[in-house]
Amino acid sequence: MACWPRCSIIVPVCNGEHNIADCLESLCGQEYPADRFEIIVVDNNSRDSTAEVVRQYPVRYIQEEKPGSYAARNTGARSARGDILAFTDADCIADPNWLQAISNALSDGETQAVLGFAGGINANIWAELEQAKWEEFWAYQVEVKRIDTRNFAIQAPVLERFGYFRDDVQSFADWELGARLHEAGVKMIFSPDVRVWHINPLTLSEISRRRQRQGYAGYQIMNQHSDAFNETYLSQIVRYHFIDNRQVKGIALSLLLWFLPLLLWPTRVIIEVTTRITRHQSLLYPLFGLWCGLSWEIGILRARREHLLALYQEC
Repeated sequence: MACWPRCSIIVPVCNGEHNIADCLESLCGQEYPADRFEIIVVDNNSRDSTAEVVRQYPVRYIQEEKPGSYAARNTGARSARGDILAFTDADCIADPNWLQAISNALSDGETQAVLGFAGGINANIWAELEQAKWEEFWAYQVEVKRIDTRNFAIQAPVLERFGYFRDDVQSFADWELGARLHEAGVKMIFSPDVRVWHINPLTLSEISRRRQRQGYAGYQIMNQHSDAFNETYLSQIVRYHFIDNRQVKGIALSLLLWFLPLLLWPTRVIIEVTTRITRHQSLLYPLFGLWCGLSWEIGILRARREHLLALYQEC
């Protein structure tokens, strides 16, 4: 049975009634011995009919009341019985040989974790641009220093040894865990054969909210680590695009938080007008990058303001 290691698939979900069935269909249909893997769905306070949908499938259904997908992932990981923990999201569809590809990637006796490729389920140009942005940041890493839990697997004892995901942030805890694993010398690889497909957002507003949330959480994570760690692993959080966020405070911080959201509207108009003229990603991508950068910066600066206010109150 050595070629069929026991695997636990962990899927956090919150209000996923529209997507979770497709996800579970793909996981239940894995070309892998059914007695060698389990599917654990961790419900993170869904208020829709997610539970009713999930209970139609042969999975372990667990509830986690602490808000946040990382708390849900930790709960799933701690209750897992597998030697390999495979993470994906409720809006992902796994390739039929996903588990087998994971097993192959971890079979050399040295590799302890694998980051897979997440293709895009893209219904419009914004989803296509978001996919291109994901591939720029995540795909084809020669040396894996960050991970993305929409398609990630790790040997269970390794995750337990390094303390699971931080569950006090809403984003970037996977990036932070990947950095900790890399710093500790854990061998992680990127494998394009380990494939899922992810539903990308369809509107600029949704993308902006996501980037602001990521920037906010990124700043929170940065404050928990040394400058050397941040420069090595979180440099895009410390300085994203054009502002050295570590130096911004006082009236400059207030002015930026007033001014940057105003820039989103003309930027949006320019992007939308440009899409009526051309659909070429090479022309749209820089504008899309500006939109993402502004949104990310707003999230970072909001977190910095809250951090500084907390420090002032302590003084």
